[in-house]
Amino acid sequence: AGFTFGFLESSLKGEVPIPTHIKGVSVGGIVTGSFAPWTMKAGKESIERIRKLRSHGIRGSDFHEFNKNLEFWGLLEAVTALAPLIPFEVIERKWLRYLAKGVASASVLGLEAEVAHKFLNCNSVFSPDKLFDLLMKHIDYEAVINSRVKVEIIVADINGDKATNKRVRLSSVTNYRPEDVGNKEKFVRGMVTSASVTGFFPTHKNELGHYDTDGIIYTAFPIGLARKDKCNVIIVAKFNYAGQGYLDHDYSKWMAALHRSMDIKTDDETDRIIRGYMRVNNDVERISKMRASLAVLDDLVDDVDQPARGIIEAEMIKIEEELSSLYADGKEMVNLVIIDSAEIPEFSFRHFNEESNRIGENIGYDAFYKNKDVINRAVEIAIS
Repeated sequence: AGFTFGFLESSLKGEVPIPTHIKGVSVGGIVTGSFAPWTMKAGKESIERIRKLRSHGIRGSDFHEFNKNLEFWGLLEAVTALAPLIPFEVIERKWLRYLAKGVASASVLGLEAEVAHKFLNCNSVFSPDKLFDLLMKHIDYEAVINSRVKVEIIVADINGDKATNKRVRLSSVTNYRPEDVGNKEKFVRGMVTSASVTGFFPTHKNELGHYDTDGIIYTAFPIGLARKDKCNVIIVAKFNYAGQGYLDHDYSKWMAALHRSMDIKTDDETDRIIRGYMRVNNDVERISKMRASLAVLDDLVDDVDQPARGIIEAEMIKIEEELSSLYADGKEMVNLVIIDSAEIPEFSFRHFNEESNRIGENIGYDAFYKNKDVINRAVEIAIS
């Protein structure tokens, strides 16, 4: 949010170009949808609303709440578990006293199995309904669809794609596709679903009858989608998070271990994507230099005697064949700007408050301004 606010502020001053497309993934989808109007009014309202988003706290939660179904069964289990503490001795009739004790004991044993069944068959641990209601209230949808910026929020359809036999399918929402425009609820639901960590939050049933979940399952960085949209400069907001390295923590609890494992997989996928594009860029640059050298040889070959010309031409053919077999041959440079940042301190949702949000916001804001000249250089290269 801090990075995007800096970008918005700078672009409206004419310091950097206004982006043509913004792709948001996971929590980035909430930022993308909130800033979609690309006006200072929307930017200030969004940064203030995001800064004040709360998780667990005395004043309640804006971001999520426990699944009400799980809350009910947890309460029922607690009440029933306390049944043995009931003062049965006040029941004067012996047979009623024994009956009450028996029912209490049986209910505890029976409920354990029922609670386990309900938990394993529940659609999620948390509910994002509060966030959905908050965004429905505060998103200026008319400004979103009239924005000069095209936004796409990445959602993952985990039923997959039957036509291509892939395990995950893109299920994004936009402010420009005809099938999306005019449906605020669909747009906001896409924002929420893209940021719904799989397993912890419920999936959402889409128009195909498939189930959508966190956009990170589809891709960590949608660089390929930006290339399809003919974006000639692609800015990747990849921040430096303390939790990406070694951590001396207790991962004995299942939820902590699951969180850590998901982070590791996401970070590894992110690094793989970035490395892949950088490798192609390096190869394309080398191929370009080799082709430039071939062009020089081609200009010179007519100026040498016949025996030397034959040798040079034969070598040129070999080099051409080798180049044409390379993976990067015929590809274009991907004009990437990878945003670096100061280290974002590790935090937990238990301490998710306005102050921690402000710290993160400032890190993102500073990261934009430190990279502003790099963005403009990439734009100059694209134009030239």
